Amino acid sequence: TTATGDGIYSGWGYITVPYLQNTKIKVSFQNIRINSDYQLTAGVVFTDYDENWGGVDDVGNEIEAVGDVVDTVGDAVGDVIDTVGDVIDS
Repeated sequence: TTATGDGIYSGWGYITVPYLQNTKIKVSFQNIRINSDYQLTAGVVFTDYDENWGGVDDVGNEIEAVGDVVDTVGDAVGDVIDTVGDVIDS
């Protein structure tokens, strides 16, 4: 971790995310303030991301695939409802 400042810090470091099996994620920050309880009280911390890192997935493709499945299932259910309606009408 590197940081510069006297009460207000800028630099980069790592955070540990417990619900991601304590995965370390690189972050950068500018002009943040940390109190005596090590809580962020001012500023914003941003995650760094490099598309060439291994083990990182863009979930956009998966979300699109789920949407396609939902559309297909919806169409199939619509067809079944139409068929049942035709049987009832005849």
